[in-house]
Amino acid sequence: MPVVQSGSAACVTQVAIVEVPRGSWSNLIEILVRNVTSVDGPEQHKRVALETLQYICEDFDPSVLEPASTSILSAVVSGMKSGDEQTRL
Repeated sequence: MPVVQSGSAACVTQVAIVEVPRGSWSNLIEILVRNVTSVDGPEQHKRVALETLQYICEDFDPSVLEPASTSILSAVVSGMKSGDEQTRL
């Protein structure tokens, strides 16, 4: 993945680490999952959203992510089924 996309995913994650537990960015996971699972969305958006979800899962306290765990798992499965070699896990 290009450096800019990875950097963007890392930046979003760092902001999310502060904002999501406060409830300030409560729809972030929903937006990322939608980007990954969208049938019509560009593959580039899917790749960045999936990488962002990866960073979030690595860096967040699991209790914060528990309510969205089913959605996150659905996005990961969708990424595994992707026809795009760069998006597929």
